[in-house]
Amino acid sequence: MTLAIILATLVLNVLANSFVKMGMTGFAGGVGGGMVMYMIRSPYMVLGVGCYGLAFVTYSALLTRMDLSVAYPLMTGCIAVTLAAVAVACFGESLTLWQMLGIFLVVAGIWLLAR
Repeated sequence: MTLAIILATLVLNVLANSFVKMGMTGFAGGVGGGMVMYMIRSPYMVLGVGCYGLAFVTYSALLTRMDLSVAYPLMTGCIAVTLAAVAVACFGESLTLWQMLGIFLVVAGIWLLAR
């Protein structure tokens, strides 16, 4: 059951970030009321906020089963690694050698924390 909660939290966070990216694509203004109105009108932003809300629920459930000192780095690292792959595959972003090294170090750190 814990693995299912971890995966649900991961997927919901990745979806939320992806929807926010899609929702903000094309916005050229600065921070302020115009940006907020743009966000409110974007269906992708609404989906992103919904996914963040559901991820909050699943993450809260995860904390009933895992120590915070393990759960938080695990989720943060897994989300970072997965989002990097999604950014390259779905948004055409590049991944430099330094970024790949950073991802490797994140994974190594998660592995050490989980031991």
